[in-house]
Amino acid sequence: MAHANSAQVIAAWSGMSENDLLILRRMAKSLLDGTNYSEPMDLMHEALIRTLDGRRNWAQGVPFSVFLGNAMRSIASAERSHRGRVRVDFDDFVAEMDAVECAPSAEHEAIALQQVAMTQKVVDALRQKLAGDEAAQKVLSGIAAGLSPAEIREALNMDQHAYEAARKRISRRLKLAQMH
Repeated sequence: MAHANSAQVIAAWSGMSENDLLILRRMAKSLLDGTNYSEPMDLMHEALIRTLDGRRNWAQGVPFSVFLGNAMRSIASAERSHRGRVRVDFDDFVAEMDAVECAPSAEHEAIALQQVAMTQKVVDALRQKLAGDEAAQKVLSGIAAGLSPAEIREALNMDQHAYEAARKRISRRLKLAQMH
């Protein structure tokens, strides 16, 4: 898969919908604990900067909002990991070496990218089948971004009943699509 250049990254950032930005802000907010980032936009901008300067590479087959959410999750996790290391002793070194040996191979990463692409195709097909059902489409976006039901309801200002109804409509459409 080809990686996007800076102009493509900026175009993708500029073209994100308000719903995608809202979901990413909520996701960033949930990732802040234990990091040096105090505001959700700080983490979002860090992910964007790292993409623009080449430390992160966006494979164009992956939706930009999904890529950015995963980049934020990774950056926050690394930040928490780094802040948690006060001193290194032999046990820490062994644990670090085990982690290196268990790091995903290029093959595992390629498989993961394929799975993301397949998942995105399913999500895109569901979005088309949910045309006209804005609530269900927004809930689907939240699910695809990895948000919890509570985070989705909060982001969309939706009560439990409305959320469950939208989720059931998504589930029905998915089952219908699998039958055909």
